[in-house]
Amino acid sequence: MAEEFKPILEELVVTINNEAAVTIYSTLVGYYKNPPESNKRVRKGTPLGEIHQLGIEHKIESNYPGVVEFVLPDNKPVQYGEKILKIKVDRSFTRKILEAVSTIEDETSDDGEIPPGHFLLNAPFNCIFHITPNPSSPPYVVEGSAVEKNDVVCLLDCMKMYNEIRLEDIEGCSYVKARIVKIYRENHSEVSAGEGLILIGPILEELHG
Repeated sequence: MAEEFKPILEELVVTINNEAAVTIYSTLVGYYKNPPESNKRVRKGTPLGEIHQLGIEHKIESNYPGVVEFVLPDNKPVQYGEKILKIKVDRSFTRKILEAVSTIEDETSDDGEIPPGHFLLNAPFNCIFHITPNPSSPPYVVEGSAVEKNDVVCLLDCMKMYNEIRLEDIEGCSYVKARIVKIYRENHSEVSAGEGLILIGPILEELHG
């Protein structure tokens, strides 16, 4: 599979009391420039600055509405995996995520719109979908599993060419950590290109104390 370049990774954590925050990390070694001001209100598509590496400018945009809680200063050198920004997500958007979670639990197909903060892994080609590496092994993931960007979530068999699919391979998903919300196909199922396989969502945490 062709790898999608992502200049940032995100960690979206949602609590059951309608609070959420997204932390943004650099995937590059370079300089972070033109950051937004702290306490600035942002929405989806708002510019969040750029990471400059070897003369190339990698623009960053917000994927969530909210307020900037933390941001590195302008022209700050950054390393791979370094935290550059944190946004407190609007409660109205957070409620939509939590409402979607309760609805998805009762669904049996991938029909309909992908809910906010979620990403759907679609079969990139006609293949056999495996949720286990072999018949005698436990599954890579189950519904509710927490996964990190390099974790394998399934195996796709196309004419005996086995493709390990990791969290970071899912189109549009830049989560460094996420949760398996729904698995739509049975283990060892034949699937067609474009069929929804696994729904990925943000980390859900209860607020303690």
